[in-house]
Amino acid sequence: MRAWGREFQASGWWHSFELPDGRRIEGANSIEGLERRAAVFPIAPDLAGKRVLDIGAWDGWFSFEMERRGAEVVAVDCVDNRNFREIHLKHPLLALERICALTRDLAVVQTFVTADAGPPAMQFYETHELGGQFDNWVGPNLACVLAWCRMAGFRNVNLLNVDDHDAAVACYRAVGQP
Repeated sequence: MRAWGREFQASGWWHSFELPDGRRIEGANSIEGLERRAAVFPIAPDLAGKRVLDIGAWDGWFSFEMERRGAEVVAVDCVDNRNFREIHLKHPLLALERICALTRDLAVVQTFVTADAGPPAMQFYETHELGGQFDNWVGPNLACVLAWCRMAGFRNVNLLNVDDHDAAVACYRAVGQP
């Protein structure tokens, strides 16, 4: 029997991930083992147009795998897992569109922003160009974040705070909301 607890404590990750730049996060469960486990289920390789609810997602390997296959995924767990929130967000506008679709009233978006002023713009970080961080692919300026929120479908977008390189934005579904 494997020493799951010891392996989890050593890495801090339950699932393993291969990042887009080829680096791997080694968790207690190997990518190969996770792929074998997923292959047991009668789940099609193409899930375009399908919806998946991943209950007990933990750090999200199955959620991301189903999304990779084309499904619209909602992942839930009884704990707020920091690792799940730190995995790459490859398509920020698409993510905001999905958040908007699930939001009835208010979504609060807190994100990294660059110090660049002017029209909406973003920088792309392929690997570790952002001070060694590997969990940010893009650095939008504040104007870009506000535009993304509007383009995602939020009718009323209000800047709450800008602090160093972070911004917080209140995004409302209805025009009449605060």
